[in-house]
Order: sequence, then structure tokens, then C-alpha cells
Amino acid sequence: MSENAESQKDLRVMLVDDDQFALAILGETISAWAEVLCVASVAEAIANLEEYDPHVVVSDLNFNGGPDGSELLGYLAKELPWIGRVVLSSHASGTIATGSMVDMPPDTIYLIKSDIAGSSQLREAIVASIAGRGVGHVFRRDEAVERIHVTRSQAVVLKLIAEGKSNSSIAAELGITQRSAESMVQRVMHSLNLHADSATNPRVLATRMWIEGRVTST
Repeated sequence: MSENAESQKDLRVMLVDDDQFALAILGETISAWAEVLCVASVAEAIANLEEYDPHVVVSDLNFNGGPDGSELLGYLAKELPWIGRVVLSSHASGTIATGSMVDMPPDTIYLIKSDIAGSSQLREAIVASIAGRGVGHVFRRDEAVERIHVTRSQAVVLKLIAEGKSNSSIAAELGITQRSAESMVQRVMHSLNLHADSATNPRVLATRMWIEGRVTST
């Protein structure tokens, strides 16, 4: 992508997010310096890839129903590797966001919404992804955000807790016994330093930490 093409707004960005408010705000921001197509699902994104032919796809990871963002990234890496890939997520890692043990494809730039100070950083990430300068996980202002690290298996359980799943539902989802699910939930709470007492509900607090992007995993 040449500087001249970029200056003429010939840069085509596909923005994928099921949060309509975020889609509108981010779409308006990007449209100041690029052409942008906003879509609300992974299926819609894949259906429009050939016709729109984007230079880069900027996608959330956590979608309510249907394929998640990691599946879109995997598809792009396998079928259309020349398209830049940028994740823009509320969560500090892909495992936390999707509850999946699948790794992000190499050269995917990962940005956390709460750590982005301005549109220039998003633009910088988009241009870098097109140029093949993906640098993996890019965390902004980490010194201002205290994040708790959990294992990948704990991250999967945390997402299920955040979805309101009971221990028996978690057991069914993961194909394990209820006792094993109870043990895993207890380990998650221990890692998050959450303990049951008469004044607090650990599952509610864990869900809040998930929503606020205060937990990360490798």
C-alpha cells in the first residue's frame, strides 16, 4: 500500500463487531482516513470478503452467537493471508475473549479497546498489518491497567462463568464431571483472588472482571 494510495483514501478496511454502537463510532473514526465497510457478524464478513476485497480486517473477538473472531482470523490466515489482521477487543487475550484454546494466527495485531489512547494508534496498527509488520499482542498503557493472569483452561471456564453457566452446565460444555467443573471454578476464583462471603458473590465479581478486561491469559 503506497503512501499516495493511503492519502487518497484508497485503503479499504472491513470492520467487524456485533456491538452496533462500537461499530458506528469506530466506523466513523476510520472513515476519516479510509474507506470502511461495517459488518455485524463473522458470517457477514466472510460473505463480503471477495466483493469488498479489503486491505485489512479489524475484528472484535467475542460475538453473541455464531462463529467468533478467532474463526474469522483463522480463515483469513489460511485463505487470504495477504489481508492484514487487527483484533480490537475489550479483553486482554484471545482465550479470555472467546473461551477458545486456539492461538491467534501469527502477525495478527492485537489491540485492547481500553488501552487505545486515540485513533492514530488504531491507524498505525492498521497500516502496520497491511505492510506485514504484525507484532502479535500490542498492549497500550499496561502500566495503568492491573491485569490478573490465569491459565488457558481457566480462561475457558471464566468465559463460561461470565455467560452465566452453572457448574453443571460448565461440566456438560467441557465434557467433564460436575466435581471436576466445581474444582476448576474454585481454581479460577482462587486465581482471581475472589472468595465467597456474606457480602459478595464471586461469580458476579469474576464476570465483572471479564467484562472490564482485567484478566489475561497466554
